[in-house]
Amino acid sequence: MVKLMSRHGKSKLAFTQANIDKKHLLLVKQFLDEHPAADISLAELAKLAGISACHLLRQFQRYFGLPPHTYQIQSRLRLAKKSIRKGLKILDVALDCGFHDQSHFHRHFKRAMGITPGTYAKAVGANSIQ
Repeated sequence: MVKLMSRHGKSKLAFTQANIDKKHLLLVKQFLDEHPAADISLAELAKLAGISACHLLRQFQRYFGLPPHTYQIQSRLRLAKKSIRKGLKILDVALDCGFHDQSHFHRHFKRAMGITPGTYAKAVGANSIQ
C-alpha cells in the first residue's frame, strides 16, 4: 500500500517501508549486541521489532547478511573472546555467554575461529582452565 501511495499519490511520503524496516531491524541488532547471552526466540525478537517472524528473518538477513540467530552466536563469541582474555575459566565463559554447555560453546568457537577456546586462551596468555 505504501508503494502504491508513493508511486501514484499526489504528496510524497516522508518515509518508506524500507526505512521503517531498517529502524526495526536496527532495534533487534542493538538488542542482540547489548544482550548476547539472552535466551530469546525469533518470535520474541519479532515482537520487539513489531513485525512478523518471517519478515524479520528475511529482512535481517538481507540487511546484515546473517539470520538473527547466527548474528547472536557471533555476538556471544565476541563476548567469549573478551572473557577468555580476562582469564576466566572456559566453562564459566560458556555459561556466561549464553551457551548451553561447554561442548556447545567449543563447537561454535572452533567453527568460527578455527581453534579451540583452550588454544585461544593459551595464545592470548590467559590462565583459563577447561
